[in-house]
Amino acid sequence: MKFKHLSVLIILLGAGITSYFFISYLNTQKRVEKLLETRECPRCDLRNANLQGADLSGVNLEGANLEGANLEGAKLGNANLKRTNFTKANLERADLGCVGISLRLRANNDGGSLGFKLGSTPTNDDPRSANLGLNVKASDRGAALSFNVLGCANVEGANFQEAKMPDGKIHP
Repeated sequence: MKFKHLSVLIILLGAGITSYFFISYLNTQKRVEKLLETRECPRCDLRNANLQGADLSGVNLEGANLEGANLEGAKLGNANLKRTNFTKANLERADLGCVGISLRLRANNDGGSLGFKLGSTPTNDDPRSANLGLNVKASDRGAALSFNVLGCANVEGANFQEAKMPDGKIHP
């Protein structure tokens, strides 16, 4: 009889633990959906959230808890990440919006064009996928100028303890 009661107790305990983690997962997913919809989630709890490859450019996550979150390949340019907790988060290949420079210049007798692009991957010499760009086109009829800015994420006061950084290294 004691064995039967112990078995029931173990099953109930297992079901309770499973329910706790499942409910926690569902709550995190709801917060992720809210973040993607509103672009705002200051001080929210996104522990262990899967944000892999998400476009989080310009979001407000000030003071959020992203401990253990997967942000691999996420776009975070111009995001407010002040005082955010990234402890043990995966930020590998994440784009923080900080830039490298590429310059293209073409000219002939009919006119010229200058392409100046800044991208998040300084090793990539292809300026077509840049976050910030300046384009100037000139001819005998006039000139055109276009400028687009994204910008670096604000990580002032953020905690990156043991986080996997965009270059793949673990932060101390």
